[in-house]
Amino acid sequence: MPNRRIEDVIVGLLKGDAQKNALDFIAHLRANEIKPEESENYWEIKYKDECVCFMWIDGSGVAPGPWTLWSAKEPGSWATWPGADNRNEHENLLVDEPTKKIAWANVNFCASCGDVCGPGKRKTILGKAFDNVCSSAIAFSNPNTEALACVKKMIVIRKGGILKQLVCEISIAHGVYIRKMPLGLKYSLQSASTDKLNKSAPQEQVPLLQSQEEHFVF
Repeated sequence: MPNRRIEDVIVGLLKGDAQKNALDFIAHLRANEIKPEESENYWEIKYKDECVCFMWIDGSGVAPGPWTLWSAKEPGSWATWPGADNRNEHENLLVDEPTKKIAWANVNFCASCGDVCGPGKRKTILGKAFDNVCSSAIAFSNPNTEALACVKKMIVIRKGGILKQLVCEISIAHGVYIRKMPLGLKYSLQSASTDKLNKSAPQEQVPLLQSQEEHFVF
């Protein structure tokens, strides 16, 4: 498949507000070092080889056109399975109520599409339980500015979760400890880099896995 720039695809297929919003979304991804990779029927949005979300662009008036965003499938989705380890609990803590309501209004229910992920399952999405949910728990079809604000926040948090997991793996492998950060500095992860592990100030250091409510400098 040709190595197309997603911006060129958007300009070629979308018009008006749909084009403007999609280009704004891609600019947000680029600013966060998140890459769109083209597959046969969609674009997979990745950060450090981990899926952040999926994007469909066809410019048509039939769903999922003209463009749609889906959250990553489990276990990287913005949801938790009942009885699971609640790995996304920290994400729930970082999302305000208006953003949660937008996400809940865009829950992606199973449509029996024939994919291997069916049938739908009961999931807790940002603290609220839903039945018959697809493995890509949230979907935004032709998102407007308000919906995109929700998506952007979810993507930054998902990026932070990926970085946290990478650092967790490094910590386990090498016995690294990481300085605790206050909860209010949640978006500092946007510019974090896993090759800059913070090993200073030992008196402030705590074990990485001490609490899911903590955020980390590295």
